[in-house]
Amino acid sequence: MKIALVFSGQPRFIKEHLIYQLNHMFFLSKYHCDVYAHFWFSKDENQTYTTHPWAHLDNLKFDKDTIDIFNHLYAPRKISYDTPLTTEELVKRNYPKPQKLDRLNLILSYLTSLKKAYDLIDNPEQYDFIIRMRTDILICRLPDLHSLSKTHLHLFDQRQGVDTQNISDAFYIVPPKYAKILFHQLDSLDSLYDMGCIIDEGGEIILEKQLEVNNLYQHSMLLDKKDFYYRFQRNGKTVHGLIGVQD
Repeated sequence: MKIALVFSGQPRFIKEHLIYQLNHMFFLSKYHCDVYAHFWFSKDENQTYTTHPWAHLDNLKFDKDTIDIFNHLYAPRKISYDTPLTTEELVKRNYPKPQKLDRLNLILSYLTSLKKAYDLIDNPEQYDFIIRMRTDILICRLPDLHSLSKTHLHLFDQRQGVDTQNISDAFYIVPPKYAKILFHQLDSLDSLYDMGCIIDEGGEIILEKQLEVNNLYQHSMLLDKKDFYYRFQRNGKTVHGLIGVQD
């Protein structure tokens, strides 16, 4: 089985070796994996990075060797990075309705990085699955990928059925035929906005709306928490990957 692991966003916690060990155990040592990555990154160690308030990552900074360490660990087939988007770049989009620019920055950054990471992939059709990854999640349970349908998207519901608008943006397993639609959500952002979709609340809402717009729900299956579970790495601790669950 051939897998494309696609990392995007901020290169958080690259030096937390347990994350790499888990990725190695569940993916790199088990399947033929090619790694692709796009990150928001500056070698200026004083650069601070914006995060959602609920991430509890205030004053987030990265060491200048962060990308070098990622390259050493994952040996990506292709990798690129850009300095974070600025407010000046955002206002050029000229949305007619009021938006909170800090939230807009986050969702545009997420979607832009997602698209740029996917566009690095050499011939997506060569892979059995393309998997969206982040560097701040620890995979705790994962089904054998051979057991999953190659004709379905495999998604994770962070609320476990309580609120279907919170399909996780942190991780999903996608066959190549649907991957471009999912990873290119940025291309449909303006039309989603015109339809009344809130675009400043988080990637999960955009993901849900985008799946619906492109009629992909009929091709999706939810990963159950008994088979799949992850935790988020935070400063000095890990936290649940399920919304509303506390340690």
